[in-house]
Amino acid sequence: MKYLEKTVNFIIKNYLLAIPLWAMQVIPAVLGSRTVSLLSDAGRWMSLLSDPSAMRDPAEILGIISSIMPLFVGAGIISFVLAFVVLPATYGMINKAAATGHADLNDFVPALKENIVKYILYWLGTLVVFFIIGIAMFLVILLLSLLVILLKWFGIIIAVLAFIAILILSFVINALLGLWFPSMVIENLSVFDALKKSISIVSKNLLVVVGITLLISVASAIVGFILSFLDIIPVIGPIITSIIPALSSFALFTFYIMIYREKSSMDSAAV
Repeated sequence: MKYLEKTVNFIIKNYLLAIPLWAMQVIPAVLGSRTVSLLSDAGRWMSLLSDPSAMRDPAEILGIISSIMPLFVGAGIISFVLAFVVLPATYGMINKAAATGHADLNDFVPALKENIVKYILYWLGTLVVFFIIGIAMFLVILLLSLLVILLKWFGIIIAVLAFIAILILSFVINALLGLWFPSMVIENLSVFDALKKSISIVSKNLLVVVGITLLISVASAIVGFILSFLDIIPVIGPIITSIIPALSSFALFTFYIMIYREKSSMDSAAV
């Protein structure tokens, strides 16, 4: 539990570094929130509700839907762009704080300049890896479908067990890749070398990485679910609820940086 304690202490000391992550969450959340969308067409919605016959007019319903969709599409594009700015900068600031004991938001731009190219290469690398995994998963699902057709109920049992195994395997794969980008930030490794280093370190500390990742994710999901009722409050709701995923991401990034720095130095000393 020492990594969890270190992560919490780091967050308490450097919580301001999580502001960019919060901004990355809150801007798309506000722009694409259900409440903002409903408010933007409140008059039309009220007219539909007050006149049931209007609900039978497909043109009217499609008109409201078409007015809402750009908000969600725009929010998704903004979220995608913000990720390429915020994530590499945040990893860089966390790494600096872990290495020197101090970092602040003034380090955002220098960290972004230093890590933006690395992040783009990492992102392209993840596309390749998950494309390969996706093809493998498709073949497995195809095989399971054939087993269900040929073996009936026995095939269904096999498919269910295989589905559970796939879920566990997918979580393990995500854990093995968790230190991929941190290794590029900390040691300036190439995409391929960073991938190998991530798999090497995580495989030796799998239970720790999976356990703390799962703990942070579950805690975030529970708190997020409890606070989800706030989403009905226009603007203010998304602003508050966005704090949870931001802190969750910040905690995970901090944990990955800390465990990588410690375990990487141990590996180097052992060589």
